Amino acid sequence: MNRTRDYGGELDAAILTYGIIRRDWLDLNRVINPVVYPISEISTDAWAALPDFAAIKKFLTANRNFWDVPDRVEVVAEGASSAMIAAMPNVLARARVTIPTPTCNKQAAIFMACYMKVQQISPSNVHVLVHPNNPDGKIWQTEDVGGPTIIDERLCDVMPEESLIAKADLSSCIVHKSFREFGGVCRSVA
Repeated sequence: MNRTRDYGGELDAAILTYGIIRRDWLDLNRVINPVVYPISEISTDAWAALPDFAAIKKFLTANRNFWDVPDRVEVVAEGASSAMIAAMPNVLARARVTIPTPTCNKQAAIFMACYMKVQQISPSNVHVLVHPNNPDGKIWQTEDVGGPTIIDERLCDVMPEESLIAKADLSSCIVHKSFREFGGVCRSVA
């Protein structure tokens, strides 16, 4: 087990440490709520077939409308937010990366695993901002976005008025959203 990249979960260790039984835990860091959000019945066809181009287009359009994505910006769907984060070093090709701390440790670990220099302050080729930041909740402002920037907004949907999605219209800015985290947070705070 790699403690330096702990991202929640591991309830077995917490139960041993604190003596609190499993059903009394709510692990907000993993955005998993033991109180399941009520959903309607899902058709068998939804589980038995891969989406076709029409379904994917409908999905991307719905996301564009929901997040008010600027028209010139491409929307990309990926199966997991971790996969999109892991792909960023391939897009940036050996950049020096600034990731202000404290913040979740996933991004820095991914860039360092690709032999990129990660630092806490500028100057660098690329900035990575977790918005709102985890763990301190810092809200980044539009003036904080300058030059090539990756904005991780996986948790911003609970405060859409703070979104920096309009910055995605810049050619040097990528805004990362995630349906999974948003749904998990909504269930957790409801």
